Amino acid sequence: IERDPETGEPTGILKDLAMSLVQVPPLDDKRVIDTAVEHALKNGITTFQDMGPGPFATQLDYYKQWQLLKFKQDKHEMKIRVRTALDLFEEKDAVLKEFSASSKKNGANNLFVMGGLLKAFYDGSLGSKTALQFDAYLHTTNNTGLKTVESSKFKEALKRAASHNLQVAVHAIGERAVSEVLDAFDEVYAEQSHETRSSLRWRVEHAQQVRPQDVARLAPYIVSVQPAHLLDDAQYAHHVLPAHGVANLYNFKSFLNHNVTLALGSDWFVAPIDPLLALDAAVYRNPLQDATGWYPEQRITLEEGLTAYTIGSAMSTLTDRNVR
Repeated sequence: IERDPETGEPTGILKDLAMSLVQVPPLDDKRVIDTAVEHALKNGITTFQDMGPGPFATQLDYYKQWQLLKFKQDKHEMKIRVRTALDLFEEKDAVLKEFSASSKKNGANNLFVMGGLLKAFYDGSLGSKTALQFDAYLHTTNNTGLKTVESSKFKEALKRAASHNLQVAVHAIGERAVSEVLDAFDEVYAEQSHETRSSLRWRVEHAQQVRPQDVARLAPYIVSVQPAHLLDDAQYAHHVLPAHGVANLYNFKSFLNHNVTLALGSDWFVAPIDPLLALDAAVYRNPLQDATGWYPEQRITLEEGLTAYTIGSAMSTLTDRNVR
């Protein structure tokens, strides 16, 4: 809850988890799904990763959304393939067992709605200065962002997910968030068999700002990125981050150079769904429309972008270890 520095009174601005105080409940309306599906199809999207009702939803909200999608599948009303997520901190083992089983079924009944993915938030966002950093944001009094979950709780949830052979996708944007998520991932992966590790395919979502020493650490995992965000962040990043922090943003080429599996996506509805916009941002990196582009050494080729948007995204969606 942002407060006036002089009076201490709330300014009316709520950031990240504080927004749950006024959040509108998710809509249990089949028409909402139909509208979203039609919008995706018009933009050439055939598979969608549904991250659930959002960061302020309850476990029940996630479960209801999954059940609603399954209902539409059973009615043969789904026109698009959907990988759907539950909350990483889901407390019921029976739900996790059912969810895990739903990701392994074969045949027509599992063509359009797949389960098996758990989602969590580790920090906030760059624009609100809540992405977790090692260094304080510029023009602030030691503000290094927000950590939305305790490390011990996070690690226990990861271990539980691994025990159910469930994929995990963790929202991590700031340098410190990515580094700490990797610490936890590495610890849990080290306890698993090689066979289990190859099938889990855990993901770091966004990974917008990664220190050079952490880039290679991403190689055992999948990095799910949304290049359209750099079009906005490039406009103001130098006003909120030190120079070395700006240089560590959206380093897609570095990821590929270190054999990191890169999956491109849109982050719709936070960003436009159009895949051509994302590809343009990743290939040209020219949000300012200048002569050189924004950190042009991090541009990827069109072929690399198409591979990341198709094969990379398929790798992030399908956890069967036989799928390569």
